[in-house]
Order: sequence, then C-alpha cells, then structure tokens
Amino acid sequence: MLAVDSNRVCLLAFSGGAHFFALSIREQPAYIRCLVGLSPAFGLVRGADSLQRVAPLDPLTSVDTLRIPVFVSRAGADESSLVKEWSTTFIDAAIRKNADVEVHNTARAQHGLEGAENFDDSPRIQAVFAVLRRTLVEHLGHAT
Repeated sequence: MLAVDSNRVCLLAFSGGAHFFALSIREQPAYIRCLVGLSPAFGLVRGADSLQRVAPLDPLTSVDTLRIPVFVSRAGADESSLVKEWSTTFIDAAIRKNADVEVHNTARAQHGLEGAENFDDSPRIQAVFAVLRRTLVEHLGHAT
C-alpha cells in the first residue's frame, strides 16, 4: 500500500502539464509544499489550430501572491520557442516578486529529459534529482 501524507505534497509537471500549477498557485492550499516544473510551458494550452495562453490555466495570473517554493529545470536548447519564452516569463515574474524560485538551466539540453543523453549518466538528470531530493527534504521533511 502506498503511504501518502496528504498534508505534504509536492507537485511535479513536465512541459504543458505545468498549466496544472495554476490552481495551486492561485489557491495555495496548505498541503501543497512545493512545485517542480521540468521544461515547463506555464499557461500552455493547445487551441483548435494553435498554442495559446489561457488565463484560468496560466500561473502568471497569480504569481503576485506566490508563496509556494518552485523549482524549474529549463532546457536551453528546447526546440519550442514558446516553452522557453513562457517559462522565462514565469521565472522573471516570480523573481521580480521575490518568490522562492530556483532555476536549473542546461544550455544544450533538449525538451525531453532524456534527449540525446544517456538518461542514467545525464548531468541534467542527476542535477534535477539532487535538487528534487533536497527540495523534498526541505519542504516535506523527507525525500520519500
């Protein structure tokens, strides 16, 4: 049986899944202790024919009141200019508000975590996991 402490949750999202952070950032429930975005496309929603920002799903709409620590792992060589632009916009806004945000940027990394790298030996993956462990201990009290 999976033992989960419902009072200590860290949300992790990859790519377009980061728009799910919007509700957590807007409402900031006490049980959400941290957010982790891996190549996050904050506010990204696929429209009928294009990618667009949708305010209710955009974490930027509530960044002014952000109190939840956020870790972002950004891929510098991400093929999507929108993902880079939107993650940078979120990071910049959070820093301007002096939010608890930590950024890990890997200049040559592609969008996917494994990319062309060997997943087990990837410096980016190892750095992300090290920060995740530290973040979980710091904000949840343990790393499991």
